[in-house]
Amino acid sequence: MNAALRVLSPGLVTTLQDLGRPGYARLGIPGGGALDPVALRAANALAGNPQDAGALEVTYAGPALAIDAQSARLAFAGADAAIEILSGMDATCGRTVETMRSVRVQRGQIVRIGPLIRSALLYIAVEGGFEVEPVLGSVSTYLRGGFGGWQGRALVAGDRLPLRLDSVREHEEQRLEGLDLAVPTRLRVIDGPQIDYFSSEEIAAFFSSEYTVCAADRMGMRLHGRAPLQEFRHCLRRHGSRLDPDIGKRPADRAAGGPADNRRLSEDCDCRFSGPARARSHPDRVQDRLRTGHH
Repeated sequence: MNAALRVLSPGLVTTLQDLGRPGYARLGIPGGGALDPVALRAANALAGNPQDAGALEVTYAGPALAIDAQSARLAFAGADAAIEILSGMDATCGRTVETMRSVRVQRGQIVRIGPLIRSALLYIAVEGGFEVEPVLGSVSTYLRGGFGGWQGRALVAGDRLPLRLDSVREHEEQRLEGLDLAVPTRLRVIDGPQIDYFSSEEIAAFFSSEYTVCAADRMGMRLHGRAPLQEFRHCLRRHGSRLDPDIGKRPADRAAGGPADNRRLSEDCDCRFSGPARARSHPDRVQDRLRTGHH
């Protein structure tokens, strides 16, 4: 039997991600990739992999994985979590390991990861990487498109993720200290491509207002806060008119950012490339995702 990680329970949403597939926006395909590329690079460094190797992106709650290989080396970076290495299926408790380190595991052992703490994302890299065929140069999973990663979807119980290595040599395990991957308390926002559709008063009001994240996925975050003015509805219609002349009029469009419920959409890795979500502004992804100074 080929070396693999076998999924006993998938966690909330666990996908295979790398640094993405840039360059296909003209085809409507987002760059995608890891939501936290710094944590992905850190996990790969701990595992001894190239920085752009595919790894598992765990969201909010972790999976339970069985080791179907002679030995494997796993590395964890990102959120804090309770990680247990169990001796087998019947074990009720095992040894605990921390994140931001690597660990060597053997056939039959179970890696069980609990809820995530201080952040929504944890990355699990495997020494040698996963034996998964790239799509458009990347093994990242594009959930809305249904391709890439492992069968174009999040993991489910019973999946077997093939590994490139059946065994790894013993050596001192690696730790990474001093890298803070906690969620930043402030994010910088920069102008969107349609900023000229709005008055200076509306722009000033937008940047001086407070918003709360009320929903989020890989496409973006819904922000609840101050209602936009009528000119935002005009922007919705004007920006989307080539695709749908009724955009901005339906309840679903208003929920995405119109005046009806005071909600806006902030884009992320799997965002679309046209439409109202990009009309006014978006987080500075260099500063937000690479965490270089929070202003």
